[in-house]
Amino acid sequence: RKRFIQNHAEDIEFFFKKKRHAKLFINAIIQDETFYELIKSKYHSFERAAHQMSNLTANEIKYIDLLLYTSPFKDLDKVHLAHQDIFDALYTGYLEKFEAMNQDKVYDINHYKELMHKLDDLFAEKQGMSSESFAMNLYQDALNFSNSKRIMDIKRRIDHSRKWSVSKFIHNYQLELFSNIKVWMMTPEVISEIIPLNFAMFDLVIFDEASQMFVEKAIPTIYRAKKVVIAGDTKQLRPSSLGQGRLAIDDDLLEDDEELDITLDAQSLLDLARFKYKETILNYHYRSKYEELISFSNYAFYDGKLIVSPNKEIPNKPPIEYIVCEDGMWENRRNEAEAKKVIELIKKSIRLKKPHDTIGVITFNTQQRNLIEDYLDEELFNNKRYAKRLQQEMNRFEDGEDRSLFVKNIENVQGDERDIIIFSTAYAKNKDGRFLRQFGWLNNEGGQNRLNVAISRAKQKIYVVTSFYPQSFHVEDLKSAGPKRLKQYLQYCYHVSNKDPHNAQKVLEQLSESELVSEDMTLTILQEEVLKRLQRDELNVQTNIGIGKYKIDFGIAADDDKSFKLGIVCDVSSTNHNQDIRDAFYHQEKYLRARGWQIYRIFAPSWFKDANHEMREIRKILRNTEV
Repeated sequence: RKRFIQNHAEDIEFFFKKKRHAKLFINAIIQDETFYELIKSKYHSFERAAHQMSNLTANEIKYIDLLLYTSPFKDLDKVHLAHQDIFDALYTGYLEKFEAMNQDKVYDINHYKELMHKLDDLFAEKQGMSSESFAMNLYQDALNFSNSKRIMDIKRRIDHSRKWSVSKFIHNYQLELFSNIKVWMMTPEVISEIIPLNFAMFDLVIFDEASQMFVEKAIPTIYRAKKVVIAGDTKQLRPSSLGQGRLAIDDDLLEDDEELDITLDAQSLLDLARFKYKETILNYHYRSKYEELISFSNYAFYDGKLIVSPNKEIPNKPPIEYIVCEDGMWENRRNEAEAKKVIELIKKSIRLKKPHDTIGVITFNTQQRNLIEDYLDEELFNNKRYAKRLQQEMNRFEDGEDRSLFVKNIENVQGDERDIIIFSTAYAKNKDGRFLRQFGWLNNEGGQNRLNVAISRAKQKIYVVTSFYPQSFHVEDLKSAGPKRLKQYLQYCYHVSNKDPHNAQKVLEQLSESELVSEDMTLTILQEEVLKRLQRDELNVQTNIGIGKYKIDFGIAADDDKSFKLGIVCDVSSTNHNQDIRDAFYHQEKYLRARGWQIYRIFAPSWFKDANHEMREIRKILRNTEV
């Protein structure tokens, strides 16, 4: 027994101040069965403690010894309170030293709110001055044009019964036109047809939707420009040569040592530009009211790089509803059951929507689009109850913009947006019980881009009308990316519709190549302290508000849990230290405010110096919100 105690005491000596205490410990275990059972039940705790002890530095071990075995600490009943006091003193000393050495930064933190308001005022002043300056220049140019020597000739030519062609008119009066009309908006084809081919005649040319433009179409316009801005989205529609010819170079006609210029292989003007010049990403998303409407597109096509506002309000029904037509059948590339369901949803939406809300229907082929349009025409002629309102929706213009109810197929919706979008996939089993995988445009190269365009059109609501459940949509063996992306989207919509955020998040995690899609949500020390205090004050607090990467740390929810009264952001994320300061603070907060959020930012120095002051500010904002 003595030898047993001697041998095993050496294994646990690191737990005790003196060697004999280890021997006494083992002897007590042998003699007292109750003590033995207690130690046995706490074995894993001892194992963890041993691992932690082995990783301590010499100074850390000295500090523990100081608290446990040195006067006056060893005589205290609650030594952990002394530990807390020591660390509070160290924090205070560190903060005082930091403030002394970084007075400019401390000033910015202490006056953060005032600085943000000042920036707001300066930006508003700059925007106002720019707008006024622009208006004055336009007015001056119009005045100069009206006072030009040949203005009466121009008026007579416009009123003359025998009109000149636009090209001839511009050619004859180009001095007056280009001296005084400073903004021209045309397609590249029109520019080539009617604008003189003069080098650098425009100070700036902006190409929009450049992903849909062939390089050769843009070259004549670029020749006319001093500077060029090329804007577009590589994840949306590509140029189409359908119905128009393109010159192609046969490799067999090249000399043996001659290589084809790689720029000739560029699919679009945007593709060529982004590989030659630095690009800027416009990553703030404004269209969709609810993040569920854009999250799939964000992760499937943009690797989660879009900044999407977390939901300020929680809708009564999911923003996406998945509707299955059990009797749906694929016949002549059409699905009558789905078409009838779409008409029902259109009438329901017209009946329940707000006056300014708009409606759009997107199909995955032309035949289904035509069928839905036929049913709409029947409603207009046969249903007196809805005919007038349908007619109003189908011919609706507001502020010079077409907001009519549309029915379009998937390749024709780029540039459109509506509050309510209704999808009809039409795919289903035929009368023989076979599921024919006839995906049309979606199956072609770039089909996934057409899908991206379609699913990002909604501002408030999406209805997905289909004839099957996602698990029965078998496309894994296909080479094309379009149908596979469609299945993933349907899976995501199904989970959102069934209020299953966990599985919806799992779909998003499988989409993106980024490792940050599902971030480690371990709270920082600051976040832990803030959360404890918010809970102690019995506030209705929720953590990590949002889907994916961009989240608000804490949200103070309303009593009905259907909206948030305040969002709280703790300092700057540790992953964003290299982020542009103006973007990290001013633009992100301004974006959240534009999306309806009220944001309060807590800085670590301010919190650890005076947490009570921060809590008073939070309660003050909440009181003002209630008023």
